[in-house]
Amino acid sequence: GDLGTVRASAAIQALKGGRLATIGADGYVKLAVNGDSKAGFIINDAAGYEYENAPAIASGKLPLLVAGGLVETDQVVEDNIKAGDKLYIGTGGNAGLLTKVDPTADKTGIVFAIARGTNSASNKTVKVQF
Repeated sequence: GDLGTVRASAAIQALKGGRLATIGADGYVKLAVNGDSKAGFIINDAAGYEYENAPAIASGKLPLLVAGGLVETDQVVEDNIKAGDKLYIGTGGNAGLLTKVDPTADKTGIVFAIARGTNSASNKTVKVQF
């Protein structure tokens, strides 16, 4: 199809660097939600940037950081995260984002990361260990 149309699609635009993704049952990348045990941080936006190669679109592959590490991301729901906060993968409209709020009704959500820094309304970026 047309690169501009594909790049502008909601599915591709949602796959931003710093968000969490996993492989869906259909074998394609999807935004991770609470309970996805094989999630990883997206390294580069799937859409790429103007005037450069769009490798995820061209190859159908998306690089993820998995198996633990220290990551700096602004793909979080809250702007009041403090060091030591437990972070979960959001659900619904917060799929792929980290959140302090356990997204399960019975409070049995899986902790995905621990905040190692703080963020604020003026700068949502926070360091996390996963």
